[in-house]
Amino acid sequence: MNREDLTYNEIMKSLSKQENPFIMFDIKVDEIQAKDYSRIDDFIKAITKIGKSLRSNCAIFCTGYDNTSEELFEIKEVNDYIKGLFRRHPFLLYYINRDMGADSWIISCLADEVRMVRTNDQIMNVSEIVKNYGLNGEVPKFPVHLSFNDDKFSRMTKAIVSHGKKIRDVKGSKEIAKELELQFA
Repeated sequence: MNREDLTYNEIMKSLSKQENPFIMFDIKVDEIQAKDYSRIDDFIKAITKIGKSLRSNCAIFCTGYDNTSEELFEIKEVNDYIKGLFRRHPFLLYYINRDMGADSWIISCLADEVRMVRTNDQIMNVSEIVKNYGLNGEVPKFPVHLSFNDDKFSRMTKAIVSHGKKIRDVKGSKEIAKELELQFA
């Protein structure tokens, strides 16, 4: 499901028709620039009201930055917006799908440092990769190393588990927290 201003009733209707709807939400550039959280707050309110049925069944996108060589986490206004979003909803990763990597750009925005590591142990950031391989060049896949200062990552996973307790999905929330720790911590 991908539509503007998806409501609680529309999501519930979809849930009654199919077992696991996949819900996509697109944050608009003007919302990011204005730091306007109203539409995404409404979306998160709706999915939170539904709860456990939408665990790992959502993706948040940010279109409108396609004409830049920068990754979303390298764009300051996007990075700041996502950090603000997580101050408001620290449990959000409970709902974000990890199988498709829908969480990677979001977690990269939250990281204090993002480094891409080549197999020969040379470390490059995205700008260096573009410089070496060009925008349309054959770029090899790079593992990404994320660093989090203090206990930031721990606070994120604790928020997921706390949210799971609130919506009576302790087991599911602990699984998500463990997966995230194994993948990113």
